[in-house]
Amino acid sequence: MSGMTDAQEHQTDVIHNAAYEAIEKVLEPFGIDPEWSMEWIGELSDSIADIAKRYFGLTEMQVYPYIDDEDDPGPAEPTTRYFWDCDCEKNYIHSRIQEYCPACQSISCDHPNSTVSEVIKFLAAGE
Repeated sequence: MSGMTDAQEHQTDVIHNAAYEAIEKVLEPFGIDPEWSMEWIGELSDSIADIAKRYFGLTEMQVYPYIDDEDDPGPAEPTTRYFWDCDCEKNYIHSRIQEYCPACQSISCDHPNSTVSEVIKFLAAGE
């Protein structure tokens, strides 16, 4: 799943597996072994995310951080694995060596790679 952090990919796997296991349990008394299909797993994952939003105050992206191909604007700007973006408004580019942003308390593994063009501007500015 391109464009996602390792933590987002892990969370997406968690919700997909939970959806599959729930259907598997429901169908077990009927002797039906469901085949893995993203058509119904995605639909059930969306429903789980909606419930988590309504009843537990989480955002959809926290619970189900998928990338919807229909909304994909096309090829993304190239990124680099050597830098990451924290949640700060300014000075949000950090080297991957720095695993934590003291200003916003972001953790490197939970945030996306920086775009190459922004890293070039950041380095050229000497920040």
